Amino acid sequence: MGLFTTRQLLGYTEQKVKFRALFLELFFRRTVNFHTEEVMLDKITGKTPVAAYVSPVVEGKVLRHRGGETRVLRPGYVKPKHEFNYQQAVERLPGEDPA
Repeated sequence: MGLFTTRQLLGYTEQKVKFRALFLELFFRRTVNFHTEEVMLDKITGKTPVAAYVSPVVEGKVLRHRGGETRVLRPGYVKPKHEFNYQQAVERLPGEDPA
């Protein structure tokens, strides 16, 4: 035989080949996890002005006439539909020898 078993080599090849989601990495870098069942999303109505030049020595103005709304959403399925036994969970790579 050799130094490694077939299972160890298969686990190594699966480690080396990883999918990179380029679109998600470029445009959606930040992931926010909520610990509650409800997710609150704020929507600012109207056009948002972009300042061409912002001076650090002049203070800004508060735009009080602008408003927004907050939506509260609940995801469709929060809990898993299958039974989970924590004693059966094993931390290993796919194809890795459990011993």
